[in-house]
Amino acid sequence: MLKNLLSLALFLGISSFCHAQMAYAVNLNNVVDDKVKVELQVQLKLNEEANFCFPMTIPGTYAVLDFRRFASDVKAYDAAGNELKVKKDGDNCFSIAKANTLSKIEYWVEDTWDFKKKKNWVFEPAGTNIEDETNFVFTNSGLTGFFPGFEQEPITLTMEIPEGFAAISAMPSTQVANKVTYKAKSYHQLVDCPVMVSEPDSVNFKVGNCDVSIAVYRESGDKGMAQRILTALEPSMEAIEAFVGDLPVDNYAYIIYAPDLREVGAMLNGTSDAGFFKKVKAILPLLGKGFGALEHQNSSLYYMPEFNDSNLVQDMVDVAIHEFMHIITPLNLHSEYIGNFDYINPKMSEHLWLYEGITEYFAGIIQLKGGLIDDQDYFVELKSKLRSADNYPDDMAFADMSRNVLEKPYKKQYSQVYTRGAIMGLMLDLEIMHLSQGEKTLIDVILELVDEFGMDKPFKEDEIVPALVEKVDPALQLWFDNYVYGTKPLDLQESLAYAGIIYQEEATLLVPVNLVSDNDVKYSRVNLGEYITITKVGKKEKYGLEKGDQVPKNFLKYFKDEDGNYLAEGSTVKVPILRDGNEHVLSLSMELKEQKASHVFEYYEERSPEQQAVYQALMNN
Repeated sequence: MLKNLLSLALFLGISSFCHAQMAYAVNLNNVVDDKVKVELQVQLKLNEEANFCFPMTIPGTYAVLDFRRFASDVKAYDAAGNELKVKKDGDNCFSIAKANTLSKIEYWVEDTWDFKKKKNWVFEPAGTNIEDETNFVFTNSGLTGFFPGFEQEPITLTMEIPEGFAAISAMPSTQVANKVTYKAKSYHQLVDCPVMVSEPDSVNFKVGNCDVSIAVYRESGDKGMAQRILTALEPSMEAIEAFVGDLPVDNYAYIIYAPDLREVGAMLNGTSDAGFFKKVKAILPLLGKGFGALEHQNSSLYYMPEFNDSNLVQDMVDVAIHEFMHIITPLNLHSEYIGNFDYINPKMSEHLWLYEGITEYFAGIIQLKGGLIDDQDYFVELKSKLRSADNYPDDMAFADMSRNVLEKPYKKQYSQVYTRGAIMGLMLDLEIMHLSQGEKTLIDVILELVDEFGMDKPFKEDEIVPALVEKVDPALQLWFDNYVYGTKPLDLQESLAYAGIIYQEEATLLVPVNLVSDNDVKYSRVNLGEYITITKVGKKEKYGLEKGDQVPKNFLKYFKDEDGNYLAEGSTVKVPILRDGNEHVLSLSMELKEQKASHVFEYYEERSPEQQAVYQALMNN
């Protein structure tokens, strides 16, 4: 059950903490040209010459980011205030002479969101935002550096924040007046806990044993969005609780920055009277933006556009389950390459099938098992992933792509983790159900592995597959040989047959005549939110649509009966639309047509006992 908490402080509990030998301080009231000054007090036993470095990349990004370039005017001092010699060293570091006498480092950092150079562009949720007296976002890799070999040392980060602002993070903290001090057990935790500072709009609630917070900053300045998102997310969080049970984290924070793009949304939806050039001028800046989210151990940071009154809430519902489920993989089940991340010369794990593919699969199956969507909705989403998966090469092993994802030609293939990887997750789950006669599912096995390894015990790269196979059946190894390490084409037909589901790549079907695309109307091709906007009506329009009408994107559901089957031809169909902001009902007669379709799903007329066992394991919690 979900229940509201009384205060954000209930989830920002302070744990026991060793004395920090690195203490950062930044005053967010002192901003110059989108830069803030950072001071670092150092009490480490360093060699006579030492490097002070910034990450080349961070976990979860799978791209070269080069955070050192955002630091400038770097100065180092000994305890007497004498300046020490500092120079650039390599791609990531500053070399400090007489570092054995080092007491303090000072430098200025520029935010990544407004950085002009596009080479090694930093995805917004992985970067920093500095807007004087308005908003600050730090993923801390763009704010703080480290000394190689001392990444496990405890660190404090003290922020002096503007009056009336709140600092939100999953990191343990204390606050005195306008100074917030974060206490990280290591540099890894500091980088893994983003911070947002702005006027507060937050809510808190409970998911099982986990205290959860939602904090939102909207460029529009409007408040109350955190509560709206909570209301929309409650069913999803309850479905996660039913799927996972006790969560492996005690607290979690959704941190959301929402750019105000409502004018652009009206243009894209066809509901704006703006001319062509004004539309182009408004839309062009979006081409360089990275909308989305980045997962962390106890939080996720979102850069999500607000195109209209409803899309932000719906987009959060769409992505929040995926990001939250990263608390399982890779955050509590990961290899040594993530657990002991090398920020200068990172090694990429071969297990993106586990970290991203299975997480994306879980995000869909949780909704199905939790009753948030039905099987037909699930198949529609699966069809979309199959179409995207068709675009990726068949001769590139998934493990090879994962290991080399920072390099050409592999880095262009990364996005398949969310499509092909999710399909592999479904196939693996079905294989486990088949081999165990429905007694075990993928989440069962993954949670067993979390218990065996966990956050503080990374596995070796070659350990996890044998460990997973051992918990199911030796025959499961062939699946990994075929689809993770080999290049066998995905055989979803065989996998779904285990559950009594027929899958065809191509088929001819009887489908309803489409009241939009099969009609004499024009409509906006980019549709944000829940509706398709009719922009022009021709003389041969036949269903009663008018210019400006907004048709629900999911209008086909009104053409189906309670079992999800299409109504008989000639049946009366009533489709609610919006006309001039008011609900209006179109009444039309069901027409059917033959249509060639790809990726078609149907059920066996009768399932064997073995198929029924797998079907029940797939569909039900």
